[in-house]
Amino acid sequence: VARSTLVTWQHGPFVIPLALSAMVSLVVALSLWSRREASGVGPLVALLCSAAWWSATEIVQYGAQDLAAKVFWTNMVYFSIVSAPVFWFIFCLQYSRTRDRLKTSEALSLWLIPLVSLILLWANPTNGLMRHSVSLDTSGPVAHMLKTYGPWFWVMVGYSYLLMLSGSVLLLRRMGRSGRAVSVQASILVAGLLCPWVFNVIWLVGGYDWFSFDPTSMGFGLSGLLLAAGMRWNRLFDLVPAARDTAIESMRDGWLVVDASDRIVDLN
Repeated sequence: VARSTLVTWQHGPFVIPLALSAMVSLVVALSLWSRREASGVGPLVALLCSAAWWSATEIVQYGAQDLAAKVFWTNMVYFSIVSAPVFWFIFCLQYSRTRDRLKTSEALSLWLIPLVSLILLWANPTNGLMRHSVSLDTSGPVAHMLKTYGPWFWVMVGYSYLLMLSGSVLLLRRMGRSGRAVSVQASILVAGLLCPWVFNVIWLVGGYDWFSFDPTSMGFGLSGLLLAAGMRWNRLFDLVPAARDTAIESMRDGWLVVDASDRIVDLN
């Protein structure tokens, strides 16, 4: 496996969807950058850039015919695999106004398992705690890498799902105590940003029956489309969720929030 990582290219049916996923993620990230002052936009942009890297490196891995190249580019994909859940959780903390800033110790604790996972992966990429073994299956139209996962891989997966679930709970709580406008926005975010993890679960429980690679990155393309639709039709991020007392919701007087374009973005 210590051979060259240069790729002898093979074309497959999933190259175009992966390329579209990368482009959509980047375009939505650039669109969101103009709203970077809103709570949560920074980590969300980082998440979408990570998704674009995931799709781009997955294209190279998917097209490679050599086992050494597939191992190398799969390892490159893992920079996104381990970072995306962390960016999602930080986004949820900020967007829900649970925490606007993390202490250094808190940030380091969030990144501990992802960093350990990368170290273990690169230190021993084919026979270690992340993977027990790898081999190349050339029986189908597109060669793909077969791998047996090690115990630390499942620690990483459990930690990633815990971050995704915790972030979603924060958004659901935000929806429960907010006005209709914020609830619709949070619903779009939950639906859009959970799409990749539905693909990921399908992959882990038997994805080789449908795919010759991890399709999670294509789920990010769907997420980008939902976010773009939310920005276009539901004014996503035009209204930043703020702490709203029950007194505001129970006011007898009407209460409106309008944006710079005189559009109503919230009301009691």
